[in-house]
Amino acid sequence: MIYTPGKFNETFDLCACIILLVLIVVRLSRGFTWTLERRSSIALLLLDVNVLFSAFFGFCWTYMANHDIYANSWQPFFCGIVQKISFASISFLFFLFALFLTIGERPLKKDRWLIYCLPYALDIAALLLPFSRNKIYRLVASCYFVHGPWHWILDLVACLYLYGALRAVWHRWRELGERFWWTVSFEVIYLLAIVMNAKFIYLRMSNFLLTMSLLTLTLFIGDFDIRGWREQSVIDELSEIKNRYGFRHDFRYFVDKDLCVAMMDVDHFKDFNDLAGHKCGDEVIRIVGQTGRLFFGNDIYRYGGDEFLIVTNHMTRKQFVKELGRMADSVASAYIEGAPRPVTLTIGYCFGHPQNNQDLRDLLTKADRYLYQGKEGGRWQIVGEKVE
Repeated sequence: MIYTPGKFNETFDLCACIILLVLIVVRLSRGFTWTLERRSSIALLLLDVNVLFSAFFGFCWTYMANHDIYANSWQPFFCGIVQKISFASISFLFFLFALFLTIGERPLKKDRWLIYCLPYALDIAALLLPFSRNKIYRLVASCYFVHGPWHWILDLVACLYLYGALRAVWHRWRELGERFWWTVSFEVIYLLAIVMNAKFIYLRMSNFLLTMSLLTLTLFIGDFDIRGWREQSVIDELSEIKNRYGFRHDFRYFVDKDLCVAMMDVDHFKDFNDLAGHKCGDEVIRIVGQTGRLFFGNDIYRYGGDEFLIVTNHMTRKQFVKELGRMADSVASAYIEGAPRPVTLTIGYCFGHPQNNQDLRDLLTKADRYLYQGKEGGRWQIVGEKVE
């Protein structure tokens, strides 16, 4: 059967191109902060670019199909092939995004890469080789095209990768929370786009649907935080470092890594508020938070009240203990107007390699026990595991 796009249907692809261009530019601008694992963020960016290509070449092909001047020329053939390749690549890139979202920075074995990439490579080869391409997708006179008897191969590979993406996130759906449901919703919309692309070719809305889905997926899955919007919920206003919610937001990034963990609080913090006023107490919190940020970057959190948490895998154990001491000395030497005494810290620390969320919680509990040992031992001290 010969299909032809309806008049002015290129408007959907044009709108998709504009939205995706804005999304990609804003994603790469400095107004956005990466919060996903690096590889999954790159996969999502490539997915945006790929849908942009699909929408752009779909727009070009539709425009040519509705203007007789391009009949029997090579341009519609080129745009149609590139659009098909781009659309066929969406499922593979989405699978990579879901895979990296769940495994983080852990490396993949070469045999796994071969297994994952082989169906996609065969799919693209089938579209490029003239014999198989004409069995899948063939242009005829006046820029119209027909679906060949092998067109089901594209849909089969797409469904295969969607199943792989669902399976990758299914085992961690509790940890992923909202991300799991937004990932599944994209799969449903992509399946709808496949059906529309196969049954209702004259209605060119597939790329537009995918674009709107990518936009909502990007906004709600937490790939980046808009300054002045999401940051307000994860950044403590007083200390200007991440708060407890920010730690829960980063929780999944600490699993399966060698971690150095420290819990600390200000000695006799109530005295600063009672003797010098709450303004002095607020300044103490700000000084501790900003000093900790100088030594540990974004790996320090205000855990609650005058209690702070450090979780990092960016330094050795010996270096970590040394930096804890330097931080405590720096805070104690800071000048705070009206303070009745120097600001001293009691710190408890430990090390570990958590395999799951519960192991990480156990590490926090262990560091907290060392903290209370320090308090019982007279405060203003650093207590923890011995470092060889």
